[in-house]
Amino acid sequence: MENKKLIIGFVWTFVLATIVIQSLEGFGLSFAGYMILFFIALVSTVAVETMIPEKKHLGSELLSELQDLRSRLDELTKGSD
Repeated sequence: MENKKLIIGFVWTFVLATIVIQSLEGFGLSFAGYMILFFIALVSTVAVETMIPEKKHLGSELLSELQDLRSRLDELTKGSD
């Protein structure tokens, strides 16, 4: 999860820094240039969000298995009474 946020933050920081540097040097982009940079950042953000899976908490699968076993054991003990 943190890696995704770092990548997305880097992409947007790079795009914003490029725009600021271009403006300070006097090479102002046209509206189409700004839109292209925005589109690149937006596509990169969507690609990172879809390609990198969500990180599960360590042990969450084990915890759910233990809870499932506990419920099964409770059902078995109630049935034998």
